[in-house]
Amino acid sequence: MIAKARALRDEDKLERRRQILNAAERLFMGRPEALASMDELAEAAGVAKGTLYLYFPSKEEVLVALHERHMAGFFEKLQAALASKRAFAVDDLLALGRKEITEQPARLSLASFVVGLTERNIPPESALAFKMRMGERLLAAGQAIDARLGFQPGEGTRLLNASYALAIGMWQLKGCMGADRYQHLLDAKVARAFIKEYPAETSAAIATLWAGAARRNR
Repeated sequence: MIAKARALRDEDKLERRRQILNAAERLFMGRPEALASMDELAEAAGVAKGTLYLYFPSKEEVLVALHERHMAGFFEKLQAALASKRAFAVDDLLALGRKEITEQPARLSLASFVVGLTERNIPPESALAFKMRMGERLLAAGQAIDARLGFQPGEGTRLLNASYALAIGMWQLKGCMGADRYQHLLDAKVARAFIKEYPAETSAAIATLWAGAARRNR
């Protein structure tokens, strides 16, 4: 593939970054169990390897940026729904979470990778900047939830954090304890102890969490 000329204007740089992340997403969705190399990503994005390093110092930072883009999209949609004139209830929030997170296997796999990457493979200053940006989005969304649903201050942020922990934790448990490749080897009675129907079981757990909070905040 022919490498594209280096972007010079800010808007061109943003577009080039978007194209790189789009290529990274295609590669990850096609092979989530094996991280693509920078050579593979440069080829898929149609850029020189040196150009790729101008935007992302490592493949781990590409994945963190891709995960942040997914989560930023979720928060943008949540904030738009909270700010709209239409009716908005806990069920609407849960439906958005299912659509954007728990029903997106590739995004869940990526999020699982990123949980460890930010502590082990990302420079501390980059990891801190990522966490600051995500924390600001989380706080803003939590405050908007408190105002719209009449929750006590801080409750929305706490619930969003807990919901995310449930979504990622149950996804990881499904992979290490209830993986499909082991299901047929387990005794039928024992198999019921593990997570099998991920979206349904996770959605039910998150719904229970929010229902309890709604009762407490009446």
